[in-house]
Formats: sequence, C-alpha cells, structure tokens
Amino acid sequence: MPIPTIRPPRNSSDADPTRLVTRAEAARRLDVNASGGLRKMMRCGLLPQAPTDADVARWEGRPFLGLDSGELTVLRTDSKEPSPPVYPTDPRRWLGFDVAMTDVELEDASLRWWRCKPARVLSNELFAVTIAEFPVALYLLHEHVDHRRFGDEEFDRHRFAGALLARLDDNLKLDVRASPALSESDVRTIMASRIRTSSGGPIGYLEVD
Repeated sequence: MPIPTIRPPRNSSDADPTRLVTRAEAARRLDVNASGGLRKMMRCGLLPQAPTDADVARWEGRPFLGLDSGELTVLRTDSKEPSPPVYPTDPRRWLGFDVAMTDVELEDASLRWWRCKPARVLSNELFAVTIAEFPVALYLLHEHVDHRRFGDEEFDRHRFAGALLARLDDNLKLDVRASPALSESDVRTIMASRIRTSSGGPIGYLEVD
C-alpha cells in the first residue's frame, strides 16, 4: 500500500503561559483520563507535574489526523519502563517512551516486539508512535526483521526496522529528519495532530474516514 495522503490541519490554539491548572482541568481540556492518559503524559515528559495553561495548550485543540488515501500504522505506547524479564533474549533496556530517550533506545522500544499483521504494518510504511493519542515519533519502515514467541505465548511477536522521520526531544522540540519518501510538511502535520484509532491492542490503524 502506498504512503497515505495526509490531510492538512485546520486549527491552532493560544494560551496564558503563567496560570497553573489542576490535573482535573488539564484532563478535561485534553479529553484524557487523569489517571491514564494524563499520567502517561506527565511520566514521559510531555507535561510537567504542575502544568500551566500554556503547557496544556501545547496539546489542546489539535486536529485529529485524517487521511485522504492509504493507511497509517499507529503504536499506542506507554511511558518508559524497564524491559520485563519475559524478554530474556532481547537486550533492550526499556519499553515505552520518554522525551529523554536516545534514538537507539526509542527505536528498540518502539519497533519491537508487537503482536500484529506484519505484512500490513510493513505495507503501510509509516509507523506513528503515540502517547494518549499524541504523536511523539514517526518512522518509515523498510524491513520486517524477525518474529519470536516469548515464554508460553501461542502467537508471534514481530520486530521491524526503519528510519526515524521525526521525534520530540527532551525540550519538547520537534526534530525532523530529511526523507525523500515524505515531505517535511506532511511529517510536521502528522506530529502536530492527534491520532485516534478504534482497534484494540498497542498496534492500531488509521484508515480513510
């Protein structure tokens, strides 16, 4: 399947950078659960523990990403945590996302090991990593590397390889990498959006609406 056609964003927001907001207000404005999505955002560095109006507005009012064609694979990940002992043959240290992760740590945590349809994921090429529906990294996949079963699992988990197109750094600045496959404008549109998928599990798919 070819790389999807990205629909341009349609709105933006402004805010007061001095006023503190409660977690309840932040969760309401961002339409996330205070003990779920908001907690993930705080734990991985997207929001401070005591957010201001401007901190919340950075994420508030984002347009939901839409596609005019194709399909986008979406990883709905969690905040960073140590890789559990269920993966004894996997040398990666971390799962999830944190703004302070190195590119290598981020790739290790994002591109393996997932229960999914590998042909579909690889065919889609673009692979967005999200926290509470907000994109934090974007990859262009080029290879299905391996599949394994861990412990007593009865299904395969899959590992991919790809080029990092964009990510958020530890200052919440967007770091965009050059790619001949996707324009910088489309990369920035994806990273400035919110991505909602309806399928269950960590791996979901954004389709044409």
